[in-house]
Amino acid sequence: MKKLICLIAVLALAAPLCAGEYVNFKATNNNDGSFTISYAVQDTVGDGNDVLDGTNPVGIGLKVEIISGSADIMSASNASANFELYPDYYYSLDDAARLLYAIGDGHPIADPAGNPGAIDLGVGVSAASICMARVEDGVAGPNPGPQSDSLITLQLQGPDWATVKIDLDDDRGGVVGSQLMTNLPITIPIQACWGYPCFPFGDANGNGIVEPAEIVILKTAWDSGVYDIKADFSRNGSIDPADIVGLKNGWDNGCP
Repeated sequence: MKKLICLIAVLALAAPLCAGEYVNFKATNNNDGSFTISYAVQDTVGDGNDVLDGTNPVGIGLKVEIISGSADIMSASNASANFELYPDYYYSLDDAARLLYAIGDGHPIADPAGNPGAIDLGVGVSAASICMARVEDGVAGPNPGPQSDSLITLQLQGPDWATVKIDLDDDRGGVVGSQLMTNLPITIPIQACWGYPCFPFGDANGNGIVEPAEIVILKTAWDSGVYDIKADFSRNGSIDPADIVGLKNGWDNGCP
């Protein structure tokens, strides 16, 4: 299978190799059903070369998968302004649209099966690739990105917890630049938002308002002793007095 390397892979090969550095990726749980992927370049041997030109990423290709639990990846936001070229999105355009394309147009979400092209998250997917490249003064790499950066935020939808795996997407070049090592793969547990779009706390039935029906849903869960994420207004993983406070806050802010 032909590899879709993030446009600037060939140029990136000109950067010096620094075996003492690696890209440390991190996934941060935002406690609202979403998580943010970030990275930091670290010097693993103490040689002080982790800030040299050419050692930071020029392009990034990642694969994100739900490996356990029940959830879908529903949306992406807050893509880094430092990696504003999206090769798969450009590839998906027809010839006329490509003539109008400007750096920063589109999004970095791509087909996780390795096929070139962007995918739509609107229907929810269990896996997605991220392909984004660095551009400086309108010219693709080898202009390295920053030593650390927040790359993108992904929103999950599902009835309960899910485990997300983040790994290199080798079909898209992985981390493009002079890096030889990363800490990938990594995993993170996320309590997915139970409805889509993620309804505000207090809206148990997902109709967009906080009303007496929510009191019934909370009382039913409370009386039964069976955990119901829809009644977990505090999102703390249990049905307890904190949910009464969460419902009251929703009622005060959202009841018409």
